[in-house]
Amino acid sequence: MPYEGEYASKISHMEFLQNPEVRAFLDECEYLTPPSDEECEALAARFGEPPSIEDVKLPPCVIAVDGSYYESSLDEKLPSTKIGYIKLGAILIQLSEFDHLKIGRFVDPFRVAKLQKGNTAFTFFVPSANIRWGDQKAVRESFRAILDKQFRDEKTWFDKSDSRTSLRTTLFHLASHRPGEMFTGDST
Repeated sequence: MPYEGEYASKISHMEFLQNPEVRAFLDECEYLTPPSDEECEALAARFGEPPSIEDVKLPPCVIAVDGSYYESSLDEKLPSTKIGYIKLGAILIQLSEFDHLKIGRFVDPFRVAKLQKGNTAFTFFVPSANIRWGDQKAVRESFRAILDKQFRDEKTWFDKSDSRTSLRTTLFHLASHRPGEMFTGDST
């Protein structure tokens, strides 16, 4: 336990590198080597100049989403019985409001705080291990069914009078633009 204001010595970690087991492990590892000049040129050749954005019309609004998850056991018994929690934060930003955040060279913190008031937090819960929901036959189907139910819920509607603005509809709309096998084509 260090004294207040005392920091660990960086040299004390050197003993790990001198440990024979660690040395043997490191000898079995493959290291990333910096690319050669030729490899760098070949990689750079795959990129081009981005198109000019002078004539591009920006959308009137942007949706920003961030999230995290947590899993917890319901008890200490084996096999583990677990439930997962997902928290998503979503905010609809009107770009016309975003343009007015700066005052000279600085961003007005009161205007930023006003923008943040539009933030919506969603909390979802899902079966994780050894839990089935409703009449579902397995954890996987339970997970999918309860998440789908929660994504359709009125609490996820951006416009409270229009079910087509649900988080589920938004996800299906975005997925409909994805190429390949994950393309759903379903936007309802």
